[in-house]
Amino acid sequence: MGATPGVSEPIDDTRVAHGPSTSSDQEVDGGAVTGAQFRFAFTAAPVGMLLATAEPGMPNVVVATNHALAQLLGRPSAELVGMSVPDLVNALDADDIAEVLAGVSAGATRRGVWEHRVRRIDGSIAWARLSVALAGDEHGPKQLIGHLEDVTEHRRTQEEQTRHALYDGLTGLANRLLAVDHLRRVLAALRAQPGRVAVLYADLDRFKAVNDTYGRDVGDRVLVEVAARLRANVPHLYLVARLAGDEFLVVCHDIGSDEDLHELVERVRTVLENPVEVRTAAITTTVHVGASIGVSVADDPDTGTDQMLHEAGTAMREAKRLGRHRYQVFDASLGDPATRWLQVERDLRAALAEDRMVLHYQPIVDLASGRIRGVEALLRMIDPVRGLIPPGDFIDVAEESALTYPLGDWVVNEACRQLAVWQAIERPGPALTMAVNVTGRQAAEAARSGSVLTEASTAGIAPRTLFLEVTERTLLGAADEVVADLEALSRAGVGLTIDDFGTGYSSLTYLQRFPVHTLKIDQSFVAGLGVNPRDDAIVAAVIALGAALGLEVVAEGVETVEQQTALQALRCPAAQGYFLGRPMPADDLARLLLAEL
Repeated sequence: MGATPGVSEPIDDTRVAHGPSTSSDQEVDGGAVTGAQFRFAFTAAPVGMLLATAEPGMPNVVVATNHALAQLLGRPSAELVGMSVPDLVNALDADDIAEVLAGVSAGATRRGVWEHRVRRIDGSIAWARLSVALAGDEHGPKQLIGHLEDVTEHRRTQEEQTRHALYDGLTGLANRLLAVDHLRRVLAALRAQPGRVAVLYADLDRFKAVNDTYGRDVGDRVLVEVAARLRANVPHLYLVARLAGDEFLVVCHDIGSDEDLHELVERVRTVLENPVEVRTAAITTTVHVGASIGVSVADDPDTGTDQMLHEAGTAMREAKRLGRHRYQVFDASLGDPATRWLQVERDLRAALAEDRMVLHYQPIVDLASGRIRGVEALLRMIDPVRGLIPPGDFIDVAEESALTYPLGDWVVNEACRQLAVWQAIERPGPALTMAVNVTGRQAAEAARSGSVLTEASTAGIAPRTLFLEVTERTLLGAADEVVADLEALSRAGVGLTIDDFGTGYSSLTYLQRFPVHTLKIDQSFVAGLGVNPRDDAIVAAVIALGAALGLEVVAEGVETVEQQTALQALRCPAAQGYFLGRPMPADDLARLLLAEL
């Protein structure tokens, strides 16, 4: 755009053709500034400076610029003079700048400040902060004097900080903080525009197995692919977030009908069910994950965000309980603990009556020889629809119901029977041992009734090869008669193992009060080996404590060769974990035992 009629011709960027006033002097903060001084300051200013018209008939036309402004915009000053100030900025900000300039020109405000984008001649975008004021006196024409400061790097830093605060670094999705804030806003919007808000809470079903089998690098790539599929299949107006780990959230601001909701959830479930092909420098593999999805729907603007997330999470866990790879819409019955309790108890009774309980066995490995020295029995329930159900889904119900005793008897009986089968295999070294997880109530009852000794005798195994495994917390507050019963069981040869050692409230007190034979180092300490010096020190101390007291020590949760090597360096006698052997059916463990012959 060339010079505008009625405006001075373009000027060289080393001088200013028009001062801020027709008078020879300008008062600035009580001091006199000559026109020459002003022109020098204007030209030499390290920030972009401009003068523009303020007349109503021809507002905002640039009449002078300095060298710094020309550099900021990437245009010569001769080209800038005569252009309209709003034409210098990005089209998205032009109306806002025009409004600021109009307010200053009319005297509505003494000074206007606005951050905006500017267009450089090469097409690139920079951020600038415009500060503009009205200059001149009552004897001459008014002009706008403004300066533009390049704040591009500042804005980039702000945007990067915002991204770190509000977005997931791995997937680029919104994080929990942004998702909760967005959900709060869409719920509040129901006051002005009635409708329905839905939350989809998706948890990947086989992700832990992917991490355990292939490592975190593959796991991270799976998460990135899941995020990409969600973006591609969820309407762009809906927010997709990664809450944590393998948990994802979709916030739908206006879900429409139940059919629309069903269609969306089924589409999400289906795309996540498709296999993921992962290529890394070390491996190329195809993995299957799938997802269980919980859904919460609200039409009341006063519904809390915590309530919706809780409902969606509860529904998701119910979807997992019903067999995974499905979705569940929250209803009131899912939020009733009593309802859930009764359902689990019914499932458990049916499994016991129909012989649908099973034990899996995890090897305990001698770290010096690498051979299996014992096994831990782990209870599972077989559901006709859901398959194998881990004890975490039902053991709390069993412990607080009359089922705890028949279930405990069954576990001990089956474990003793299976151990007798394996001990019949002629293996060198000490006889194979069996650790059976029991609750504090089961351990006390077994000791009091002598049922454990009866089962061991019936199966034909030596009591010294059987260990009852309890956590520190289950023994908390045990009565003196329980201690006496456990001591009697110990004298008969049955061992007592303290699981998760180091996580309780008074670990050394347990060693003093109970007839303990074995300590199991909690996996949280093993995970920190070589990473957290305090975990290194704790593991070393427990190993030394066991040696000093003549107790066996087993490290739990060994998942890497580095952890195994660290434990061997600390002279830990034995360990178990996915790296050494996953829980498996009896036949699979028998094959491992035979392979050692």
